[in-house]
Amino acid sequence: MAELQDSLTGKETEAAELRNQIDDLQYELLKVQSRNDKLENHLAEAIEKLKTYQQIHGDDKGIVKPVVTTSVSQKKVTLMSLLSQT
Repeated sequence: MAELQDSLTGKETEAAELRNQIDDLQYELLKVQSRNDKLENHLAEAIEKLKTYQQIHGDDKGIVKPVVTTSVSQKKVTLMSLLSQT
């Protein structure tokens, strides 16, 4: 009987450690998602500034323009632009 109790205690300890590990990983995931959101916002702002600069100074011929690829949707860029104006 003592052997079963020891086994049960060991399994309960292992389960508690796994729950703690899940909590730690969820916290780290939230931190990474928050940083990603901040970076996407900065990227959206930079894209808007670049577009504004190009509109003000026109499209100069002969200048190599950088190609900007992002997973940020145009809708999100527009929303961030509107929010930053308020």
